[in-house]
Amino acid sequence: MCLSSALAFAVDTSKKVKVFILAGQSNMEGKAKMELLDYQVDAPETRDFFKHLKKDGKWVVRDDVWINFLNRKGNLTVGFGSPNCIGPELEFGNTVGDYFKEQVLIIKTAWGGKSIGRDFRPPSSGLPSEEKLNEILRKTNERNKKQKRPEITLDEVKSWHGKFYREMMKEISTTLAELKARFPDYKGQGYEIAGVVWFQGWNDMFDPDFVENYAKHMANFIRDVRKDLKAPNLPFVIGQMGQNGPDGASGNMLKIKDAQASMEKIPEFKGNVRVVKTDVFWDKKAAELVKTWRQNVDEWKKVGSDYGYHYLGSAITFSNIGRAFGQAILDLKTSEMPLVAHENFDNGLDRWRPTDKLAWKLVSKDGRTYYSLIKKNSNYKPKVRSPLNISLLGDIEVGDFVLDVDLRSTEKPYGHQSLCLFFGHQDATHFYYVHFGRKADAHANSIFLVNDAARVSIAEHRTKGTDFSRGWHRARIRREVETGRIEVYFDDMTRPVMTAVDKTFAVGRVGVGSFDDTGDFDSIRLCGRTVRNK
Repeated sequence: MCLSSALAFAVDTSKKVKVFILAGQSNMEGKAKMELLDYQVDAPETRDFFKHLKKDGKWVVRDDVWINFLNRKGNLTVGFGSPNCIGPELEFGNTVGDYFKEQVLIIKTAWGGKSIGRDFRPPSSGLPSEEKLNEILRKTNERNKKQKRPEITLDEVKSWHGKFYREMMKEISTTLAELKARFPDYKGQGYEIAGVVWFQGWNDMFDPDFVENYAKHMANFIRDVRKDLKAPNLPFVIGQMGQNGPDGASGNMLKIKDAQASMEKIPEFKGNVRVVKTDVFWDKKAAELVKTWRQNVDEWKKVGSDYGYHYLGSAITFSNIGRAFGQAILDLKTSEMPLVAHENFDNGLDRWRPTDKLAWKLVSKDGRTYYSLIKKNSNYKPKVRSPLNISLLGDIEVGDFVLDVDLRSTEKPYGHQSLCLFFGHQDATHFYYVHFGRKADAHANSIFLVNDAARVSIAEHRTKGTDFSRGWHRARIRREVETGRIEVYFDDMTRPVMTAVDKTFAVGRVGVGSFDDTGDFDSIRLCGRTVRNK
């Protein structure tokens, strides 16, 4: 029995309803069972994580966030995933609902087992070739004959392609046309479609043609959705496949993940499309227990509720994913700082100023071009104790900024395995840098100030270390000059892993590198104010 506690949230009904579309397949539906959440919301080891979901022993119901999921609708609470489950919608709704004063509406259009190569195929991708369509027809009818099912026609095969794209658009338009009927508290204030989140990919892995063309279909999907919703720059978040968990993806999964990540590199999508890594939210306890779940059913039910392709049905994982989706949408919606640089290295290295040119090279591999630091022992010898390998974005200085970088270590694990990001750079002896180190100590895994003397840690908060166990990671630095606030994020963009307050340097250059290790850098995005071109 699901008891609920309705809470009245202050809503500004003079402004338009903020509408968000959540679309995809089964993981967007949500597969964390309520039975698991019922346990974890009260369990000593997890109750702090979920405590905001209950009040006075009842599930919180938000009247400032509405949700429509096919045949279900109402105020946001638990249970809007697959039957008796939660999905990303819960923490997504809590995240955007906490931010906006306006009424929020989530329209969720998700169906399990669907591909973008066929089911969600966007109009701009067109139909497959006649040869391919006839091949599908032949194989389907051969299978139907064995199963004693009626034959299908070529027109039926054609109708499969894009069927769920059309269903998605129909569901969106119908919901918006029936707002008052579906949500009686709607005051007629109008609505603004404020963002789309897409979470899908699994079913495309099993068709070579779908894998090869995933990037094309994904780009067309974004364009077509924006066109059909009449919102040319609509913020668009892509939940990258993450069922590989902490293990590196390979084969078709890796190809689809790379195709999803490539959307940020398309010029027209810069600054309005964001890819969210989901493998970083893998539930380690559930992953360990699933290996022997049949022998330990009672213990397994305390951490997981489904198979690996459904993220083990982890309530913690689906909650973290939803929160990350919400934060990514807010980053796209609320960033007042203009995009001043976007480096994917397709145009070479003209903008970069390395301290040792021989330590760096441009690499093109597996459809990706990136900046590679290949030399540990640099020819550059700093005057004061500070990093040896630095490459600065040479033509721009910023004050307030947000810097996003994809990075990966190419070193074998050891205590000081590290990569660095630089900011506020004045000259060789005056700058800040973030040291992402495997194990924190006085000289590792912190925010450092170099001020005409050996580097000094200035972090007020930091973690015990940075996990480089997997390939590419995403790092972020957020800087506010007036307050001196510095926030550093690693993979999870909802919680900083390091913070500091310092006003020593205001405007300066940014860069990448390491203290004395090797690594790779890509997809560098810099949004900033007080921009000064050098």
